[in-house]
Amino acid sequence: MTRVRAVVSDTVKVAIRDSVNYVYENKWLTARLNTNTRTLQYSYNVELIDVKYTKGNWLTGKRTFRDISIADPNAHIYSVQRFSLEPERKKRLGVGLFAGYRYDPVQKFTPTIGVGLSYQIIQF
Repeated sequence: MTRVRAVVSDTVKVAIRDSVNYVYENKWLTARLNTNTRTLQYSYNVELIDVKYTKGNWLTGKRTFRDISIADPNAHIYSVQRFSLEPERKKRLGVGLFAGYRYDPVQKFTPTIGVGLSYQIIQF
């Protein structure tokens, strides 16, 4: 498991008619509205959690998954609080050229070239 922690902060100019300063704070966000300088200062603590795991067995093949989620329960990544990425699996079926020798009882061993279809039973 990997945890990525970062702070996103900025100060932006805002158009304010009020003369009252506002402050909002919680574990993740601090926001200060200053009417004298007409600015909004914010600081957001981002914590992403990245978990990599495998599912499957020797018969069906193990597949690796990666879950990335955000620790703040009120925050969403593109309207999704948690998403999972599955890497592309290696293809087991393939077509390829081969060269080698074949055994013929009359001619014994003879060189052979051809096209073959193969299926990988064990992957590394």
